[in-house]
Amino acid sequence: MIKKIIIPILFVFGLFTNTNAQVTSDSVMMVKKGILVIPFHPLNYFANGAEFICAANHITPAELDDLIRNKTEKLMLEKLSSNFKVKGMEGKAEDKTSDVAFLYSYTTYQQEMKKLNAYYISDPTKNGKNSLLPTKAKKYNTKLTNNDELASYPEHRYFKAMYHNDTMIEGFSKQYGTDYVLNIDHFEMQTRYDDCHDMEKNVFQRDIYLHYTFTDNKGKFIDGGVAAITYNSKGGDLNELLETNFGTLTQMIADRIWDL
Repeated sequence: MIKKIIIPILFVFGLFTNTNAQVTSDSVMMVKKGILVIPFHPLNYFANGAEFICAANHITPAELDDLIRNKTEKLMLEKLSSNFKVKGMEGKAEDKTSDVAFLYSYTTYQQEMKKLNAYYISDPTKNGKNSLLPTKAKKYNTKLTNNDELASYPEHRYFKAMYHNDTMIEGFSKQYGTDYVLNIDHFEMQTRYDDCHDMEKNVFQRDIYLHYTFTDNKGKFIDGGVAAITYNSKGGDLNELLETNFGTLTQMIADRIWDL
């Protein structure tokens, strides 16, 4: 398990005599494992229906891309920080001399079908009540009834990060003082046009998928997959998208890593 390592430290108080030293108290120091968080490459971004969100918030698709990428990284660091020492990778993808651009240049993605690791459903048929399903998934769809449950998570295409320079990963881990690497591999948002509740007000049902790969400090695979959320948009509300939904997605990944 990736838990905190407990190291007992004895604090010795008092004066030494010619016979013995007296220990008057004990203390416990909690040492956290470190995780280096890699944001997804700007090219690993797919957002079907993003034009409605952009129009509602008067921003360009490129600006929305940056907002999502930066917010995902920020929230991932926040969610992990309660149990781990976390570091974000320095630099921008556009700067070819930066750490993150160098890592991207040695990273490829292997595609495979994989069951969702976690799935959160905001189901309007339940009077606004949400449900987090860690072991079973009930996927909301207007074509399904409330009693239609899936025996297991639906499968989704997973982009698994693979590093082609183990020495590089080990070097970055030493540089940042971390024990593990969490790569946010890929982001995708799909708008369900057939479940549009009010096109004029931009009220659509959307699915968001966040792919990740978790390795040790030498690049050895530990865990990875896709966390997903289905929700009804409220007129392209950016706060709902960035804070509420990405807060849930990043928390699900953080919980998964803590439970390993």
